[in-house]
Amino acid sequence: MGASFLGHPWNEEIGVRVEEPDHPLTAAFGGADFRLADEIYEYGDPWRRDHVRVLLSLDPARTNMGVPWIHRNDGDFALAWVTTRGQGRLFVTSFGHRTELFWDPRVLQFYLDGVQFATGDLDAPTEPRPAPARRPVPGTEPVAGLPGFVSLFNGRDLAGWEGDPRIWSVQEGAITGQTTESTRVTENTFLTWKDELRGLRVAPALQARGWQLGHLLPRPQTGQLQPGSRSADRDAGGHLGGRAVDRSDHGIHAARGPGRTGRAGDHP
Repeated sequence: MGASFLGHPWNEEIGVRVEEPDHPLTAAFGGADFRLADEIYEYGDPWRRDHVRVLLSLDPARTNMGVPWIHRNDGDFALAWVTTRGQGRLFVTSFGHRTELFWDPRVLQFYLDGVQFATGDLDAPTEPRPAPARRPVPGTEPVAGLPGFVSLFNGRDLAGWEGDPRIWSVQEGAITGQTTESTRVTENTFLTWKDELRGLRVAPALQARGWQLGHLLPRPQTGQLQPGSRSADRDAGGHLGGRAVDRSDHGIHAARGPGRTGRAGDHP
């Protein structure tokens, strides 16, 4: 295969980049990037991009890059490639750990095309190609005047965030959640950051008009956002502003006041 196994940091939905939309073996994906949930392998030496022709790769800009066990520091995570060995042909993909992939017509066509290529029934180029231009990865830009902080919002769009586009947008350089007569909500609606965040320190600026809003904080025990996570609230009336609340029991863990820090297992 030309690579060693470093691990599988992801077992979740990731962003997949189709590096060569016109290649015969990527026709199944219609020439467009896509999302897919699977156990995703990370490859190491002797894998080298200039030794193979990469077809698909993980897109860090649309993938949770906060998972542990990532070994590569170059952001180059190939997911499928082709090459030759003497008179033989080699097609490699790690897709296929989750059962539901075998119901996905795109993946099944991809497998079929790969098998036909390897057996000589489908011709396709195998010469290595230069890596495509790197895309900006949200959450990696440092914040001016705040050493050690990175920005989770670029001031222009919702890159790195996932939420209902009817509710969430960027207006006048700010992330804005807005309901109208036609987009009413009957329960909480969230705008979610793509990465797991650990050892989190937050310096947010929030404004509420008409009702309560807030941002969820990771649970101290796990460092992850999940049911029971704490939230920092603000409301138009002012009486809820600045509190840290445990969503599992609605207990107040920190009242409004100067900056506070906590560690796993801490209690108010």
